[in-house]
Amino acid sequence: MSYEERAKSIGITTPQAAAPLGAYVLAVKDGTLLFTAGQGSVNDGIPVFKGKVGRDLTLEQGYEAAKLSTVNCLAAAKSFLGSLNRIERVVKVNGYVNSAPGFTDQAKVINGASDLRRKRASRQNFRGRERASVEYCSRSRTRPLLQALTLGSRI
Repeated sequence: MSYEERAKSIGITTPQAAAPLGAYVLAVKDGTLLFTAGQGSVNDGIPVFKGKVGRDLTLEQGYEAAKLSTVNCLAAAKSFLGSLNRIERVVKVNGYVNSAPGFTDQAKVINGASDLRRKRASRQNFRGRERASVEYCSRSRTRPLLQALTLGSRI
């Protein structure tokens, strides 16, 4: 089963990639690696989750925001590659969680990305990946997290 067929079979559709909000591109490729720009938890350009995790959002809401952010990273990859079927593996997940003071479960928030990836991949294609879950404190109350993926792809 192809990557895109597997996603559809578990109820995940990859949206149209959002246009960049600044002076950057959605993805850039170097050799067989594709690096996506940071993506948030938006749907059709509208933030689905807003605020700091641990103050405005629960851990569970942060987890769901991470899943949506992952889908948006894949949309950026698809816009560059033309098809998700060209992805061979996820090499690295970078997750940046806008956290309230004292919130220490950033890794559990970013598990939303890892768990979605595990469901989406076939067992034979799911291999370990490197991951970073980093706290950041922003004055912005609107973006609970950003994620960026490094993907191995076929040329």
